[in-house]
Amino acid sequence: MARKVTNWVKGQLGEVAVKNYIERDFDIEVKLDFEIHKKIVPQDIIGVRRNRGSFEEPGLNVAIKASKPKSAYLVLSPNEVESEDRRSDVYIFCRPDLADDHLLRITRELIIEEVCRQPHYPSYRDIIPEFGTINCEVAGFCYTEELEVVNEIPGQDFDGERYVMQSGRLNRSREDWEELVERL
Repeated sequence: MARKVTNWVKGQLGEVAVKNYIERDFDIEVKLDFEIHKKIVPQDIIGVRRNRGSFEEPGLNVAIKASKPKSAYLVLSPNEVESEDRRSDVYIFCRPDLADDHLLRITRELIIEEVCRQPHYPSYRDIIPEFGTINCEVAGFCYTEELEVVNEIPGQDFDGERYVMQSGRLNRSREDWEELVERL
């Protein structure tokens, strides 16, 4: 369960990082879908607002994918790329630097409150790190047609085909982003 929560939090952090990046660097407001759905939400960016106008549907279907800080590959399952109701035109890859003990950090005060009367309280208090800023790298993006289909990447064999893009080959220049944002 903790792994599922961590993956969900990383995904949300990646989405917020992309929103902040686009709004800060391109002056276009982005609307994300944080509603709880029974089915998987097919697209992450659901609205775009330019020049303080009204929100419009984006011109591209955009999926924002997050992984570990040192992940060298964007990896997508066939279901994410081949399913008509989930397929995106572009995949943005982010790497949030979320500590493995983030749940412990978030609940630090509650834990300390619970153990404050225990004999080893000072060691608990001193060991649990404070919760702080979480950095997130927006590594770049690729269009669906740029993805490669493989059965493995260095250091990892898959149990079937996956769609991948090496992070060093992602579109990331200012011009690349300007073109993407214009198409949104």
